[in-house]
Parts: sequence; structure tokens; C-alpha cells
Amino acid sequence: MPTPALLAGLLLLLGCAHSQPPTSASPLDYLELDTPDGWQLRVHGDGSGTLTHRQHPLHHLDYPARTFPSGTPSGRGRRCRPDRGVAGYYQVHYYLARQDSAYSCATDSATVQQLMHTAIARMQLAVDDAGSERACRMLRRTWLAAN
Repeated sequence: MPTPALLAGLLLLLGCAHSQPPTSASPLDYLELDTPDGWQLRVHGDGSGTLTHRQHPLHHLDYPARTFPSGTPSGRGRRCRPDRGVAGYYQVHYYLARQDSAYSCATDSATVQQLMHTAIARMQLAVDDAGSERACRMLRRTWLAAN
């Protein structure tokens, strides 16, 4: 007959056997954000990203790793609507490399909006040569004119 301490130890061991280790975002994961006013921001699993605007397709900014919160591309549990083309909503496209899965949705989530504000606030981090400095000026002017 097993003792209560042995049963408790066995239950604890069995409970731990089914736990899964935390998964971290892969640098290949990404979240792509399309705003209603023409901005496109892609954030990778390592926190790097790229910002562009449809009026200036030749100008873009490349942000270094850890500019954006790590793990951003997972997107699970965020408020999303499956329908597309909803006025005032951001279109979000997710790609998860480990599952080789992609999905899209429309959202007005404050978390997703914060990513765009982070990109604008940290534009100077993306300037590493004369070309990106010009892109930074062009994109900043576009942002200021729209806001």
C-alpha cells in the first residue's frame, strides 16, 4: 500500500512530466502590420524590423535587433477579427517559423498600435548610413503631415 507522501510525490512527478518548456520567438517569425494610412511595419522575432510607407516605396528604415519587444510576432491571444478591410483597423499578418504557419486578421489592439508608435519614436536607431538618413527624414515628414 503506497504512503500518502509517495502518492503526492508521484502526482508531482506526473504533473511536471507534461509541462512544456517555454517557447521563444524565432528570428524568422514576423508580424507585418499594415495601417489604414499606408504604413507597413514588419517586426521579426528578434525585435528587429523594417518600416516603409506606400508613398515612398524606395525609402525604408531597418531597425536593429531588440528595438521592439521580443516575442512580438507570436500574436496569439491578441484581439483579432478574421474579416479584412475594416475601416480604421490595422491589417496584421503573422508568420510562425517553427509551426510553418501564417495567418492574417484585422485589429485595433493597443499593443499593435504601440508597435507603430515605437517605430516612429525610434527612427533614429535605424539610421546607419546616408541613405537611411534620407529615408528617416522622408518618413518622419510623412508621419508629421498625417498626424
